[in-house]
Amino acid sequence: MGLGYTRELLASNPDVRVVAGVRNPSNAQLLDALAAEPANKGRVHIIAWDVDHEDKVRDSARELEASAFVKESGIDTLIVNAGVFVGGHKPPAEM
Repeated sequence: MGLGYTRELLASNPDVRVVAGVRNPSNAQLLDALAAEPANKGRVHIIAWDVDHEDKVRDSARELEASAFVKESGIDTLIVNAGVFVGGHKPPAEM
């Protein structure tokens, strides 16, 4: 879901820039490929973001704050799209 949302945001306007937080950036090959597309060069900042560990979230927020990617314009919108599937299929209404 997050990759698709990132793709749509980037396609929506050439001025849109996205900070994409992922648990393990080294396993984000599809996100890397999206960020490497010519139209997206310099518009995607990938950062490690693991919502299961408060200290890691804090560290990632500090890293992002210090980066040049958000220095000038800041962050307009934050969407945290995180979840963990803990087994067994259930319809959404039962979750």
